[in-house]
Amino acid sequence: MGSEPGSTRDNPIPRPSARVVLLDSTDRILLFRCNALDDENPDFWLTPGGGLNDGETHEAAAVRELWEETGLTGVPLGPLIWTRRHVMLWNEKWVDSLEHFFVVRTDDFVVSHANLDENEAKFIQETHWWSLPEIIRAKDEEIFAPRRLSELLAPIIAGEIPISPIDTGL
Repeated sequence: MGSEPGSTRDNPIPRPSARVVLLDSTDRILLFRCNALDDENPDFWLTPGGGLNDGETHEAAAVRELWEETGLTGVPLGPLIWTRRHVMLWNEKWVDSLEHFFVVRTDDFVVSHANLDENEAKFIQETHWWSLPEIIRAKDEEIFAPRRLSELLAPIIAGEIPISPIDTGL
């Protein structure tokens, strides 16, 4: 007899997700400091994004999540650049998050969290536009998701879009 899906780390619920690597006019990336939602893990920095709704594509979810978490609308969604898979605790269930990262370039704007749902409001603790040098300097003190963000971000900022998405690892 197996455990109910989502009840353990070894039996997570699949959760397809979309994330946005949002870059401003000075090549800074928008990241959220997020609460790990458990006592065992430290906070970490993550791009805007989240799980797909039923029947939703990764692209549609990326656009929706960008609006929910930043208030930004009307920007063209760029290409799929990265993928990442990790197991995490979300809404008191273990999920196998299968993330697709899309790049978006935007002019400067004021981030709004007015459209966050209750769970997102608990999860997102702080918003910050990070330059690549800041990420490189902070990578030993802060946790970024994906962990190789500084390495992966440099080519994207330089306009080098991968032919096929890169698996970022954790």
